[in-house]
Amino acid sequence: MKKFTKFCFILCGILIVLGIIGITAGMALGVKPGQFLNLAHYNNHTFPWNEEDFWEEIREDGMDEHSEYELEKLYDSANFRKLNLELNHAVIHVYHHEKDGILVKAGNAGNYFRCREDEDELTLTDDRPGSQETLQLEIYLPGRKLEKMNLEIGASVLYADKLYADEITITVGAGEVSIGELMADREADLEVGAGEMEVKYFSGGNLDLECGIGVLYVTAEGSTADYNYEVTGGIGEISINGESYAGLGFEHRKDNGAARKVQMECGIGEIALDFAEDI
Repeated sequence: MKKFTKFCFILCGILIVLGIIGITAGMALGVKPGQFLNLAHYNNHTFPWNEEDFWEEIREDGMDEHSEYELEKLYDSANFRKLNLELNHAVIHVYHHEKDGILVKAGNAGNYFRCREDEDELTLTDDRPGSQETLQLEIYLPGRKLEKMNLEIGASVLYADKLYADEITITVGAGEVSIGELMADREADLEVGAGEMEVKYFSGGNLDLECGIGVLYVTAEGSTADYNYEVTGGIGEISINGESYAGLGFEHRKDNGAARKVQMECGIGEIALDFAEDI
Protein backbone atom coordinates (compact mmCIF):
# COMPACT_ATOMS: atom_id res chain seq x y z
CA MET A 1 0.00 0.00 0.00
CA LYS A 2 1.37 3.42 -0.96
CA LYS A 3 2.37 5.84 1.79
CA PHE A 4 -0.19 8.40 0.64
CA THR A 5 -3.00 5.83 0.79
CA LYS A 6 -1.95 4.78 4.28
CA PHE A 7 -1.91 8.42 5.33
CA CYS A 8 -5.44 8.94 4.00
CA PHE A 9 -6.72 5.89 5.89
CA ILE A 10 -5.09 7.11 9.12
CA LEU A 11 -6.49 10.62 8.64
CA CYS A 12 -10.00 9.25 8.00
CA GLY A 13 -9.76 7.13 11.13
CA ILE A 14 -8.76 10.13 13.24
CA LEU A 15 -11.61 12.24 11.84
CA ILE A 16 -14.15 9.48 12.51
CA VAL A 17 -12.98 9.17 16.11
CA LEU A 18 -13.16 12.96 16.59
CA GLY A 19 -16.66 12.98 15.10
CA ILE A 20 -17.83 10.29 17.49
CA ILE A 21 -16.29 12.16 20.44
CA GLY A 22 -18.01 15.39 19.36
CA ILE A 23 -21.43 13.82 18.94
CA THR A 24 -21.10 12.00 22.26
CA ALA A 25 -20.08 15.19 24.07
CA GLY A 26 -22.92 17.15 22.49
CA MET A 27 -25.55 14.56 23.41
CA ALA A 28 -24.18 14.35 26.94
CA LEU A 29 -24.76 18.10 27.31
CA GLY A 30 -28.30 18.16 25.97
CA VAL A 31 -28.28 17.76 22.19
CA LYS A 32 -30.85 15.28 20.92
CA PRO A 33 -30.26 13.03 17.87
CA GLY A 34 -33.07 14.74 15.97
CA GLN A 35 -31.34 18.10 16.33
CA PHE A 36 -28.26 16.81 14.48
CA LEU A 37 -30.54 15.61 11.69
CA ASN A 38 -32.28 18.99 11.55
CA LEU A 39 -28.96 20.80 11.25
CA ALA A 40 -27.99 18.66 8.28
CA HIS A 41 -30.67 20.35 6.14
CA TYR A 42 -28.97 23.76 6.32
CA ASN A 43 -26.35 23.80 3.58
CA ASN A 44 -23.63 26.20 2.54
CA HIS A 45 -20.41 25.83 0.58
CA THR A 46 -18.19 24.71 3.42
CA PHE A 47 -20.24 23.05 6.14
CA PRO A 48 -23.37 20.87 5.98
CA TRP A 49 -25.43 23.66 7.56
CA ASN A 50 -25.42 27.44 7.66
CA GLU A 51 -25.61 28.71 11.25
CA GLU A 52 -26.73 32.26 10.45
CA ASP A 53 -29.53 31.11 8.12
CA PHE A 54 -30.60 28.53 10.73
CA TRP A 55 -31.05 31.10 13.51
CA GLU A 56 -32.63 33.66 11.18
CA GLU A 57 -35.31 31.16 10.12
CA ILE A 58 -36.05 30.28 13.75
CA ARG A 59 -36.44 33.95 14.66
CA GLU A 60 -38.74 34.57 11.70
CA ASP A 61 -40.89 31.55 12.55
CA GLY A 62 -41.34 32.53 16.17
CA MET A 63 -41.37 36.33 16.25
CA ASP A 64 -44.14 37.64 14.05
CA GLU A 65 -44.82 41.12 15.43
CA HIS A 66 -48.39 41.03 14.11
CA SER A 67 -49.37 37.65 15.56
CA GLU A 68 -51.86 37.46 18.42
CA TYR A 69 -51.05 35.46 21.53
CA GLU A 70 -53.14 32.36 21.97
CA LEU A 71 -52.38 32.31 25.68
CA GLU A 72 -51.83 35.19 28.07
CA LYS A 73 -52.01 34.52 31.79
CA LEU A 74 -50.70 36.15 34.95
CA TYR A 75 -49.68 33.63 37.58
CA ASP A 76 -50.35 36.09 40.34
CA SER A 77 -48.73 34.69 43.42
CA ALA A 78 -46.12 36.16 45.72
CA ASN A 79 -45.19 32.61 46.70
CA PHE A 80 -43.36 31.75 43.48
CA ARG A 81 -39.68 31.17 44.22
CA LYS A 82 -38.68 28.82 41.40
CA LEU A 83 -39.01 28.94 37.62
CA ASN A 84 -38.42 25.94 35.34
CA LEU A 85 -38.35 25.94 31.54
CA GLU A 86 -38.32 22.72 29.51
CA LEU A 87 -38.62 23.97 25.94
CA ASN A 88 -37.14 22.40 22.84
CA HIS A 89 -38.21 24.58 19.87
CA ALA A 90 -39.10 28.10 20.95
CA VAL A 91 -38.15 31.76 20.71
CA ILE A 92 -38.17 33.11 24.26
CA HIS A 93 -37.98 36.68 25.50
CA VAL A 94 -37.67 37.32 29.23
CA TYR A 95 -38.64 40.71 30.65
CA HIS A 96 -39.45 42.19 34.07
CA HIS A 97 -42.57 44.00 35.25
CA GLU A 98 -43.83 45.68 38.41
CA LYS A 99 -46.35 42.99 39.32
CA ASP A 100 -45.45 40.35 41.89
CA GLY A 101 -46.48 37.33 39.82
CA ILE A 102 -45.19 35.85 36.56
CA LEU A 103 -46.90 36.80 33.29
CA VAL A 104 -46.75 34.31 30.41
CA LYS A 105 -47.66 35.11 26.79
CA ALA A 106 -47.54 32.29 24.23
CA GLY A 107 -48.10 32.17 20.49
CA ASN A 108 -48.21 29.01 18.34
CA ALA A 109 -48.91 27.13 21.56
CA GLY A 110 -50.91 24.34 19.91
CA ASN A 111 -51.33 21.20 21.99
CA TYR A 112 -47.70 21.13 23.11
CA PHE A 113 -47.28 24.05 25.50
CA ARG A 114 -48.09 23.53 29.19
CA CYS A 115 -47.89 25.64 32.37
CA ARG A 116 -47.86 23.88 35.72
CA GLU A 117 -48.10 25.44 39.19
CA ASP A 118 -46.77 23.54 42.18
CA GLU A 119 -46.77 25.52 45.44
CA ASP A 120 -43.77 27.88 45.08
CA GLU A 121 -42.76 26.61 41.62
CA LEU A 122 -43.88 27.44 38.05
CA THR A 123 -42.89 25.07 35.23
CA LEU A 124 -43.33 25.77 31.50
CA THR A 125 -42.93 22.78 29.16
CA ASP A 126 -43.19 22.19 25.43
CA ASP A 127 -42.21 18.94 23.70
CA ARG A 128 -43.12 19.74 20.10
CA PRO A 129 -41.04 18.12 17.33
CA GLY A 130 -38.85 20.28 15.14
CA SER A 131 -41.28 19.90 12.22
CA GLN A 132 -43.92 21.99 14.04
CA GLU A 133 -44.17 25.77 14.05
CA THR A 134 -41.86 27.33 16.63
CA LEU A 135 -43.36 28.38 19.96
CA GLN A 136 -43.33 32.15 20.56
CA LEU A 137 -43.00 32.93 24.25
CA GLU A 138 -42.72 36.04 26.41
CA ILE A 139 -42.13 35.75 30.15
CA TYR A 140 -42.45 38.71 32.52
CA LEU A 141 -40.74 38.18 35.88
CA PRO A 142 -41.31 40.16 39.09
CA GLY A 143 -38.67 42.61 40.25
CA ARG A 144 -37.93 40.54 43.33
CA LYS A 145 -35.25 37.85 43.35
CA LEU A 146 -36.23 34.20 42.83
CA GLU A 147 -34.56 31.32 44.64
CA LYS A 148 -33.92 29.11 41.61
CA MET A 149 -34.12 29.22 37.84
CA ASN A 150 -33.65 26.05 35.80
CA LEU A 151 -33.83 26.79 32.07
CA GLU A 152 -33.51 23.84 29.66
CA ILE A 153 -34.08 25.15 26.16
CA GLY A 154 -32.80 22.50 23.72
CA ALA A 155 -32.74 24.03 20.23
CA SER A 156 -34.57 27.19 21.29
CA VAL A 157 -33.47 30.83 21.17
CA LEU A 158 -33.56 32.80 24.43
CA TYR A 159 -33.03 36.52 24.99
CA ALA A 160 -33.05 38.18 28.41
CA ASP A 161 -31.90 41.62 29.51
CA LYS A 162 -31.52 40.43 33.11
CA LEU A 163 -31.93 37.23 35.15
CA TYR A 164 -31.73 37.35 38.95
CA ALA A 165 -31.86 34.43 41.42
CA ASP A 166 -29.87 32.72 44.16
CA GLU A 167 -29.12 29.78 41.84
CA ILE A 168 -29.39 29.76 38.05
CA THR A 169 -28.93 26.78 35.74
CA ILE A 170 -29.12 27.24 31.96
CA THR A 171 -28.75 24.28 29.61
CA VAL A 172 -28.84 24.73 25.83
CA GLY A 173 -28.48 21.94 23.27
CA ALA A 174 -28.27 23.27 19.70
CA GLY A 175 -29.89 26.59 20.60
CA GLU A 176 -28.78 30.15 21.24
CA VAL A 177 -28.80 32.20 24.45
CA SER A 178 -28.07 35.91 24.88
CA ILE A 179 -28.25 37.47 28.36
CA GLY A 180 -27.40 41.07 29.18
CA GLU A 181 -26.94 40.65 32.94
CA LEU A 182 -26.93 37.43 34.94
CA MET A 183 -26.99 37.74 38.73
CA ALA A 184 -26.72 34.53 40.76
CA ASP A 185 -25.92 35.22 44.40
CA ARG A 186 -24.94 31.63 45.16
CA GLU A 187 -24.05 29.90 41.89
CA ALA A 188 -24.61 29.91 38.13
CA ASP A 189 -24.30 26.70 36.11
CA LEU A 190 -24.12 27.26 32.34
CA GLU A 191 -23.99 24.34 29.88
CA VAL A 192 -23.79 24.38 26.08
CA GLY A 193 -24.05 21.33 23.84
CA ALA A 194 -23.72 22.29 20.16
CA GLY A 195 -25.17 25.79 20.46
CA GLU A 196 -24.02 29.22 21.58
CA MET A 197 -24.40 31.20 24.79
CA GLU A 198 -23.27 34.72 25.65
CA VAL A 199 -23.54 36.39 29.06
CA LYS A 200 -22.49 40.01 28.75
CA TYR A 201 -22.16 40.54 32.51
CA PHE A 202 -22.17 38.04 35.36
CA SER A 203 -22.17 38.88 39.06
CA GLY A 204 -22.63 36.75 42.15
CA GLY A 205 -21.07 33.61 43.57
CA ASN A 206 -19.51 30.53 41.99
CA LEU A 207 -19.52 29.96 38.24
CA ASP A 208 -19.63 26.57 36.50
CA LEU A 209 -19.11 26.59 32.71
CA GLU A 210 -19.42 23.49 30.49
CA CYS A 211 -19.24 23.27 26.71
CA GLY A 212 -19.45 20.31 24.35
CA ILE A 213 -18.96 21.34 20.71
CA GLY A 214 -20.47 24.82 20.90
CA VAL A 215 -19.25 28.19 22.19
CA LEU A 216 -19.72 29.92 25.54
CA TYR A 217 -18.74 33.55 26.21
CA VAL A 218 -18.96 35.18 29.65
CA THR A 219 -17.80 38.51 31.06
CA ALA A 220 -17.75 38.45 34.87
CA GLU A 221 -17.50 41.16 37.51
CA GLY A 222 -14.21 41.83 39.25
CA SER A 223 -10.80 40.57 38.18
CA THR A 224 -9.03 37.23 37.84
CA ALA A 225 -7.72 37.56 41.41
CA ASP A 226 -11.28 37.40 42.77
CA TYR A 227 -11.73 33.73 41.84
CA ASN A 228 -10.09 30.32 42.15
CA TYR A 229 -10.00 28.18 39.00
CA GLU A 230 -10.31 24.59 37.83
CA VAL A 231 -9.96 24.21 34.07
CA THR A 232 -10.20 20.90 32.16
CA GLY A 233 -10.61 20.21 28.47
CA GLY A 234 -10.57 17.62 25.71
CA ILE A 235 -9.38 19.07 22.42
CA GLY A 236 -11.24 22.37 22.64
CA GLU A 237 -10.03 25.77 23.82
CA ILE A 238 -10.56 27.70 27.03
CA SER A 239 -9.38 31.27 27.47
CA ILE A 240 -9.31 33.45 30.59
CA ASN A 241 -8.72 37.13 29.85
CA GLY A 242 -7.19 36.12 26.54
CA GLU A 243 -4.80 33.55 28.06
CA SER A 244 -5.50 30.35 26.18
CA TYR A 245 -5.51 26.77 27.47
CA ALA A 246 -5.70 24.13 24.76
CA GLY A 247 -4.37 20.74 23.80
CA LEU A 248 -5.34 17.13 24.27
CA GLY A 249 -6.72 16.48 27.75
CA PHE A 250 -5.41 19.67 29.38
CA GLU A 251 -5.86 20.68 33.02
CA HIS A 252 -5.12 23.87 34.92
CA ARG A 253 -5.76 24.87 38.52
CA LYS A 254 -5.09 28.13 40.32
CA ASP A 255 -5.84 29.03 43.93
CA ASN A 256 -5.93 32.77 44.58
CA GLY A 257 -7.29 32.31 48.09
CA ALA A 258 -10.54 33.84 46.84
CA ALA A 259 -14.05 33.25 48.16
CA ARG A 260 -15.48 32.41 44.73
CA LYS A 261 -14.70 29.55 42.38
CA VAL A 262 -14.85 29.06 38.62
CA GLN A 263 -15.01 25.56 37.12
CA MET A 264 -14.61 25.26 33.35
CA GLU A 265 -14.88 22.11 31.25
CA CYS A 266 -14.71 22.04 27.45
CA GLY A 267 -14.95 19.12 25.00
CA ILE A 268 -14.07 20.27 21.48
CA GLY A 269 -15.78 23.66 21.58
CA GLU A 270 -14.71 27.02 22.98
CA ILE A 271 -15.14 28.84 26.30
CA ALA A 272 -14.01 32.44 26.74
CA LEU A 273 -14.14 34.10 30.18
CA ASP A 274 -13.22 37.75 30.64
CA PHE A 275 -13.36 40.02 33.68
CA ALA A 276 -14.78 43.52 33.65
CA GLU A 277 -11.96 45.10 35.68
CA ASP A 278 -9.28 43.55 33.46
CA ILE A 279 -10.71 44.57 30.09
